[in-house]
Amino acid sequence: MSIKYAILGLLAERPSHGYAVHASFEARLSDFWELNYGQVYQVLGLLEREGLIAGEDDRVGKRPPKKVYSVTSRGRIALRNWLRAPTDRRRPFRDDFYVRFLFAEEMDRDSLCAMIDAEIVRCRERLAQLTDRRDVTANAESFVPRLFGAAAVRHAEADLEALKECKSVVMQFKQGAPRLCADEKAAASPARLSNRSLRRA
Repeated sequence: MSIKYAILGLLAERPSHGYAVHASFEARLSDFWELNYGQVYQVLGLLEREGLIAGEDDRVGKRPPKKVYSVTSRGRIALRNWLRAPTDRRRPFRDDFYVRFLFAEEMDRDSLCAMIDAEIVRCRERLAQLTDRRDVTANAESFVPRLFGAAAVRHAEADLEALKECKSVVMQFKQGAPRLCADEKAAASPARLSNRSLRRA
């Protein structure tokens, strides 16, 4: 998501200073994105330099003045164009977990599977959190939070399925036998193998 246009959209609703912009962002989008104060003021500076917003000092009593930002006519045009523009789906796929796999390929199969299993646990925890938040928004007055929550759950479900497929591929193609579980050890024991040989004879 473009943080730049998210902040521009918040300011289009009402003029605000940096602290209020951050609070509005947290109230609306904190379930899905984290944004610190430094990022807020960095984006506000960028928007102001581009002429999309204008800042004006607002002094209350003897307190230091706060800069209140409002959207310019140019900014409203830019926001409207962004809202109407198609979403760019050509962005490259980036995921830290799979990047690590590039350098973990030489690990043995058990270690790789343990790595995937740990990621699956984290993914399931995240999915549970998103599902709870989606359910909370089910009765929201606006339909937008419901759609937002449902989309986030779908993405988390897809991540989980991808991890399961990842483990399946590793189990199939990684060289070197994995450690045997108790049942597999019993099936491969010399006594069991001797009995099978006698029955065939």
